Amino acid sequence: MRALHLTGRCVGCGECERVCPVGIPLSIVNAKMAELVDEWFHFRSGLSSEERAPFTVWSPDDPETEIL
Repeated sequence: MRALHLTGRCVGCGECERVCPVGIPLSIVNAKMAELVDEWFHFRSGLSSEERAPFTVWSPDDPETEIL
């Protein structure tokens, strides 16, 4: 769930991995998610303070009806 929450938001600081109580290498998971977000949405977190990250914007005319 955390990986989905960070998708398009992670800037790669490594803090989540440092504080993970069970030692999960979260930077690997976050890097893969960032790669997919870049590939699918052409978005890289931290490059623009103006551009909204994927999965943070929704509108009633969104073609994806499954989330309604």
